[in-house]
Amino acid sequence: MIFDVNVKLYVDDTLIGKGSLKNGFNFEFNVSKSQPIIVIKHAFRSQKINIPKLEKGRKYEFILSYDRFLKGNFNGDPQKIIKT
Repeated sequence: MIFDVNVKLYVDDTLIGKGSLKNGFNFEFNVSKSQPIIVIKHAFRSQKINIPKLEKGRKYEFILSYDRFLKGNFNGDPQKIIKT
């Protein structure tokens, strides 16, 4: 069982928001380039999330998961990317 920790999401070195590891989080943000650098940081580690090239002007939803028991980190690739 994991205890709750503060999760921070950075896009191109800019803090987008803070969330809860236990309760999840949802952030909306705009990016100016087609392949931004997304980094998630929490008490135990910092991790870059790999995303494909994005189309400018489109909205996307990224769904990430956290492996509580084996690795103790987020999946490096989003499980699901939805273009809206």
